[in-house]
Amino acid sequence: MTWILKYWKPLLGGVAVLAVIYGEVQYGRARYNAGYDAATAAITAKMIEQHQQHQKTARAASVEYQQTKSERDEKVRVQREVVQKIIERPVYIDDCTDASGVSVLNAAIAERR
Repeated sequence: MTWILKYWKPLLGGVAVLAVIYGEVQYGRARYNAGYDAATAAITAKMIEQHQQHQKTARAASVEYQQTKSERDEKVRVQREVVQKIIERPVYIDDCTDASGVSVLNAAIAERR
């Protein structure tokens, strides 16, 4: 215990140096965490923005698909009605389809290509 009284100045200096080092470490850790949190927030915001943009694009593609599908379904329905009308016509002995029937069938085949 006498050595504490004998070396109190160097011990006090050592404790002060350790306190300064500890303070610097804590300050650096706090700055690192602040920077990390800021970067995480920026990345999260960018990801949310990209997700929203992706959702808008997906919605637009879905709307376009639905419109195209409804137009295609309407064409098919009209073709079926026209073909049904052609089928219900009286069939002649030598000619099973007339010119209008052939044109409808050719149009349907050309549209599929």
